[in-house]
Amino acid sequence: MESEEAVFQSVAGLVLQPGSPPVSLDQLQRLVRLQGLDQSVALALVLDEVVSAIRLPEAESEELVAAWREVEGRPAAESADEERYLATRLRKLELFQQRAFGADVELRFLDRKLELDQVVYSMIRVDDHDVALELYQRLVEGEADFAELAPQFSQGAERESGGRLGPHSLKASHPELSARFRVSRPGQLWEPFFVVDIWVILQVEELIPAELDGSMRRNLTTELYNKWMQDRVVQVLRGEPRAALPLPRDT
Repeated sequence: MESEEAVFQSVAGLVLQPGSPPVSLDQLQRLVRLQGLDQSVALALVLDEVVSAIRLPEAESEELVAAWREVEGRPAAESADEERYLATRLRKLELFQQRAFGADVELRFLDRKLELDQVVYSMIRVDDHDVALELYQRLVEGEADFAELAPQFSQGAERESGGRLGPHSLKASHPELSARFRVSRPGQLWEPFFVVDIWVILQVEELIPAELDGSMRRNLTTELYNKWMQDRVVQVLRGEPRAALPLPRDT
């Protein structure tokens, strides 16, 4: 999805300047459709709906307007109301995300935890079972380590990193690997097992559980907001009735 700034710039291109030839609503709709701007206009309508629904304290609005005026090269607004709108819109969109979706972040985190948890592991892949067993035995007995064996024997990209890979999402890996990651402890070495068309020797080095810290909260809130925004834009494009904005009543 385009950034809010890009959308406002693209829609601004539809504004008719003084002296421009008159354009009817039908002509404008035709131009929007033929030039592929219908989604941008729909997004702009939803953004305007959101911005108009959020109220800011007067003092905060004045500070944002003052900061807006200090930015060099900023296009002049045509009115004080337009200036206030442009100066405060990003802050209002930020507040909308927090108020509309902040309460759903914990559930989103639990739903996606398997994707968010990460693992660091070492791996060697060979197409010969006997070779795999021999390498596994050398690892078990401490005769060699992955950093030594992977560059010599592995047939995957891990040969370039001494067998070490990650951090990777637990869910992003092949199911045969993910199943072992979920029940492993750090340092656990797995006997050779067959995956698709190759033998794999696997050792889990580090398990990194996801934490619902400030950064994770912001990311998940943004995910929820983007999904809602995409659905809302589709409703606008289809001319479907839209539910009330998902905001607390005291907003």
